[in-house]
Amino acid sequence: TVGGSHYGAGDTDTEFSIQSSAKAVAYALAIEDNGLAAVLEAVDVEPSGDSFNEISLEARTGRPRNSLINAGALAVHSMIAGSDGEERAGRLIELLGAMAGRELHIDRSVYEAELESDDRNTAIAHLLKSVGHLGAEPAVVVDGYARQCAVTVTCNDLAVIASVMANGGTDPATGRQVVDPAVNRHVLAVMATCGMYDG
Repeated sequence: TVGGSHYGAGDTDTEFSIQSSAKAVAYALAIEDNGLAAVLEAVDVEPSGDSFNEISLEARTGRPRNSLINAGALAVHSMIAGSDGEERAGRLIELLGAMAGRELHIDRSVYEAELESDDRNTAIAHLLKSVGHLGAEPAVVVDGYARQCAVTVTCNDLAVIASVMANGGTDPATGRQVVDPAVNRHVLAVMATCGMYDG
């Protein structure tokens, strides 16, 4: 909770890959690295009405509809500061770990499986590059995005991360400001309006 209380039942400490839940935190990191105006030039904030992996780009601007569908998430990942996908994913893992209150890591087998089945994301990345909304080479971005999806978390980690976001970017347990409050507020607004894909 935002008061710092923890409640759990069942296998709350079993690790699994974070997958699309990382998109919101990656969006926050890209905004902190580039400023909101620059990120909005590359990715819109409108609900797509499409499933998570649809090719959903604005006809006039070529921007992905939002940061939470894969097209937007790939563009966002490419805007995280770093020389390659591994460095960008590493910075995201550091932020996720700071929010969760423990060190996180990548499940290598999940990462490799993501890369083996990432043809659609690779196609989307090439399309984004062709319209000028990808900040690195497609293969590098897809590699980093696969790493991003393969970060291992527990239900407890996700609850703690959510409590930080619900508390304005401040860790309820420590009082440490982990995410800038204005960035956090913007991310929550996009999650509320776009976070359920075609739902």
